[in-house]
Amino acid sequence: MFVYRRYLGKAYLDSVTKQSFAFMSGAGRDLFSRFGVAGTYADMELKLILRHKKSRGYLILSFVAIFYGFFMYSTEGPVMEASAVYLFVGILIISVFFINYGQFFLSWNANSFDYFMVKQNGLEALVRGKLLLLIVFILFLYLLSLPYVYFGWQIVIFHTVALLYSVGIGIHVIVRLSLWEPKPMDINKGAMFNYEGIGFAQFLMGIPFFLLPYVIYAPVSILFDSYSAMAAVGLFGLTGIIFYEKIVSYNVRQLQARRHKISSSFRQGT
Repeated sequence: MFVYRRYLGKAYLDSVTKQSFAFMSGAGRDLFSRFGVAGTYADMELKLILRHKKSRGYLILSFVAIFYGFFMYSTEGPVMEASAVYLFVGILIISVFFINYGQFFLSWNANSFDYFMVKQNGLEALVRGKLLLLIVFILFLYLLSLPYVYFGWQIVIFHTVALLYSVGIGIHVIVRLSLWEPKPMDINKGAMFNYEGIGFAQFLMGIPFFLLPYVIYAPVSILFDSYSAMAAVGLFGLTGIIFYEKIVSYNVRQLQARRHKISSSFRQGT
């Protein structure tokens, strides 16, 4: 009887590996290892980005996009009169990487998706690890964009509001839409003229991402002024940051509910 109960209690592999779970064998302490299992995966995701052509191309594009502000910002005239345009520029500069990379949120892992499905809390750590890495990239690009204060101190306001919106709301919009029928792709191929992994959702997800802040900005700007409108968008993003855990948990539940359908589409290559 004792042997039977002992066997029954250890019958599932996940219960044995619960305490020592790791995504990749040999994964040691690295840049994000302090954040637990999700951090371990974030480290692996960073290596994936630097190793493969398509993801590396998006990374290079994001650094090139930093210079976009030189073509849009001007030292002539009141800065706040162009606040609507400058807010768009700020969002684009600091979010260009996670928009391009995040639209294939699961497609990057098409070949290993089943691996995460069978691991205990594997899909949750997959989502949290990717979010951790993308948020770090957003913060890094935000810091690189701060020298644009040369064109006016208000530029810092635009970029800070863009940061709050991107981290609090925008990143979750991209993640949620990326769970809608993701397509498998070969990550070793370059990004130029390569449409693997692109589905209907990928073509459309940029629209709500860029329009959503103006749903807040436009009416407040009309009723009050540009400063109030920027504060409203920033508060909108801050609300998303406060409820970060609830939003992530919701997205994880949605992924769990669709995991078998997504896995099947990855295996079939459709």
